[in-house]
Amino acid sequence: MNSKSRIPPLPPALWSEEAHEAYAILDSSATRDVRAASTLARVLAHYPKLGKAFYTFGRHLLLESSLPHRLRELATLRVAWHHKSEYEWYHHARFGKQIGLSDEEIKAVKQGPEAKIWTRADRCVLRLTDELCTRSEVDDATWHELNEILTQHQTMDLVFTVGQSVVTAWVIAAFGFGIEPGFESK
Repeated sequence: MNSKSRIPPLPPALWSEEAHEAYAILDSSATRDVRAASTLARVLAHYPKLGKAFYTFGRHLLLESSLPHRLRELATLRVAWHHKSEYEWYHHARFGKQIGLSDEEIKAVKQGPEAKIWTRADRCVLRLTDELCTRSEVDDATWHELNEILTQHQTMDLVFTVGQSVVTAWVIAAFGFGIEPGFESK
């Protein structure tokens, strides 16, 4: 990852009205006081139209998805591990802890679906994520097992979650930003 942001994060005091409106899609409780906005949000503030599209999709996956939060965070962490996205790993390890993932489970994500700690659903979600990240396809056996565990909507939300996480990892790598000042990487 680059040590300097290629698109400097825009301080919230300089955000346009459109940037505030776009960010409110993701965080409906957000007011003009968005000091806690992520570096990604501060970069997207340069381009509110793109931010609005990104946040609309992200809001569904993060807040409205049919996929259980636990499985969403396992898939997102696995994508972050595959793509060496320290930023995404850090933030989603925090989210994972907030929804009940243990430190041991977060560490086991790096081992993948074969770690002994996983339930059948966890293992299947991690396997699908690995297959998409390494080969851009899903084995029929994985798909069949996944559809025994999840509903069709949950399966669709899972595939889109993996895709959105990959896009986010690419954006972070291309734009060259790291974890927000004041946070420690893990």
